[in-house]
Amino acid sequence: MSQVGVVLAAAGSGRRMGKQENKVLLDLLGIPVIIRSLRKFEGLDWVKEIVVVCRQEDCQQIELLIKEWQIAKVKGLVIGGATRQASVFNGLKALSADCDFVFIHDAARPLVEEQTLQTIYQSLHTNRAVGVAVPVKDTIKQVDQNLLVCGTPDRSQLWAIQTPQAFTYQLIVDAYEQAEKQGWQVTDDCGLVEKLGLPVKIIPGTYANIKLTTPEDLLFATAILENQEES
Repeated sequence: MSQVGVVLAAAGSGRRMGKQENKVLLDLLGIPVIIRSLRKFEGLDWVKEIVVVCRQEDCQQIELLIKEWQIAKVKGLVIGGATRQASVFNGLKALSADCDFVFIHDAARPLVEEQTLQTIYQSLHTNRAVGVAVPVKDTIKQVDQNLLVCGTPDRSQLWAIQTPQAFTYQLIVDAYEQAEKQGWQVTDDCGLVEKLGLPVKIIPGTYANIKLTTPEDLLFATAILENQEES
């Protein structure tokens, strides 16, 4: 069985959530957001280890939560960098080099489904880079600096990328090392593989796999979980 290392990105803040504390520490129906995300990977046989990337000021609380909720596969916590890209790179460096695959996931996406994770894992046996995404529902407008429309991309070809994004270990390490040398800056991990000119396979995800960013997102996540529990 191929072994997977997980980098869980949790070094964000609660600024857009309107909270002083990190959004991944917020309660979501009795369970902290970060614990919900960790549990998604904890129960998978093929996950070998998890590295949590967090802010220095959150380390102690996250360590306590991991102990309280008995999350056994966390190898350790590492401090994030100035950007998400820098934070993930720090996490990659902390993974064991004998991992076959790497999953990179935003801790603020606690509703990712196990079936999605299993599908990504299977796809990695035939693809070196895999992203999960959903078709864009709305028409997208490109605007200039004056907010005047300058283009309308074909919606049928647009997908909204989510996490996790997954890769063969050496590919994503090489991509991040090359990004550091070349000064590449991207907003998602698949973007670095694209910079290398290599293909990225998209796996259809679910619209429920939202990233908790604003207070409205927390309401949506609560409603989704309550609906799942009722059904």
